[in-house]
Amino acid sequence: MKESSLLGIISKVAEHLGVVVEEKERCLFSLYCQQLIIWNEKINLVSRRNTEGVLRKNFVDSLIILPYLSVRTSTLLDIGTGGGFPGIPLKILCPTLQVTLVESSRKKVSFLKHVVSYLGLKGIEIIHARAEDLHREERLLYTFDVVISQAAFKLVDFLRIAEPFLSSYGRLMAIKGREREEEKRELKEMARQKGLVLTAAREVVVPGIPGVRRVLLYDRGRGKEGKNVPPSRC
Repeated sequence: MKESSLLGIISKVAEHLGVVVEEKERCLFSLYCQQLIIWNEKINLVSRRNTEGVLRKNFVDSLIILPYLSVRTSTLLDIGTGGGFPGIPLKILCPTLQVTLVESSRKKVSFLKHVVSYLGLKGIEIIHARAEDLHREERLLYTFDVVISQAAFKLVDFLRIAEPFLSSYGRLMAIKGREREEEKRELKEMARQKGLVLTAAREVVVPGIPGVRRVLLYDRGRGKEGKNVPPSRC
């Protein structure tokens, strides 16, 4: 697998979103792809049965979140980030974003530390921990504008685990397929318990890329100014 095929996917998704990928950003994506491919041979960042397919999906799922970052978004918590998805792609395209990556695998944390240094990215904190254990870290609670996880949890578990990290106007983001009726009821009850409101459930189709993505946005019931923060390009 070559990074050129992954760069092609990145360019296609960006074009669909109306996002211009500058030369510096393209260079960072190229270096990131190279390191993902090299390190995957060492520590199995993603499944080796279909490495290219998984990485392609990870990049698509990361980039389609971009339009839903609020203009006010300055802090993002990525739980169970694995090889850095979606936190690192979003950081590359939004350099001012303060990103915290949480990962429980020591080997993957080693990769994250390496690749963040290798790319020269600033404003990224990497935490080696399970997300549930971070509920004891007061500095992280009720702090983040956006909390996100790319398929690291069942959605109902994600709402339960992620909510304590949200600021008073924060937003949870998730990407998944359609929920079963039973799951919908569980999600509705968990959201009610956590004071969250499902503000959007949008299907995203990128021409030329198979599959339909469903982006779910959960906001606090009321923000600091008494209303939900509207989504827009960062």
